[in-house]
Amino acid sequence: MRSDLTNKDKLVRRVFNSVAEKYDLMNDMMSFGAHRLWKKEMLSILQPQPTEVLLDVAGGTGDIARAFLAKGGGRAIICDINHNMLVAGMCQRGSSEFLQLICGNGENIPFRDSAVDSCSIAFGIRNMSNMKRAISEALRVMKPMGKFVCLEFLNCDSSPFSKIYDMYSYKVIPTLGKLVADDDSAYRYLIESIRSFPKSREFINLLRECGLGMVTMHELFPPVAAIYWGYKV
Repeated sequence: MRSDLTNKDKLVRRVFNSVAEKYDLMNDMMSFGAHRLWKKEMLSILQPQPTEVLLDVAGGTGDIARAFLAKGGGRAIICDINHNMLVAGMCQRGSSEFLQLICGNGENIPFRDSAVDSCSIAFGIRNMSNMKRAISEALRVMKPMGKFVCLEFLNCDSSPFSKIYDMYSYKVIPTLGKLVADDDSAYRYLIESIRSFPKSREFINLLRECGLGMVTMHELFPPVAAIYWGYKV
């Protein structure tokens, strides 16, 4: 089992090493810009406050963390396992004295208990080798009643939208990946990772098992992603 998890860690590193420089552009193209609206909704749930510290796990190029600061948050920390993604974000978006970058694993966050006010993770939880451990780590480093907000793609296998979604995912997205990022295999992995993600009810139950209270889910439009959030109790 440990070998399988190690192999996934290596695969995720390779995928994001490959696409780091074109990651933001590919997000815009794949979602027709919808990911920006989804993340805006995520920020409205986070409700940034001047005294708050946000930890953005798997924060990549830093769009969530920087938006948190722009909306009035006090300080933001990006923790991402992939150094190339952090570098790409700095080159493309610049730096801030209120923004801290850490190259680290979301399953072993290098912070003491109750160190931050809230935690976010956008399109990153499904890439974790052990989702339960990653969620538990996020809760560990949050203060009591801290808010955990997760944006993730839905597993649409059983929805009426699934046939259209499958055609777009398996045909169009890898082609875009090849043309824009010169790596179609990376985007095939990303699609497969969505297909293997738990159904919404299963994921909500996992969040509760990890200790998250008052768990809420909001399905977004188009119906391919959702935001899950709750509080450390």
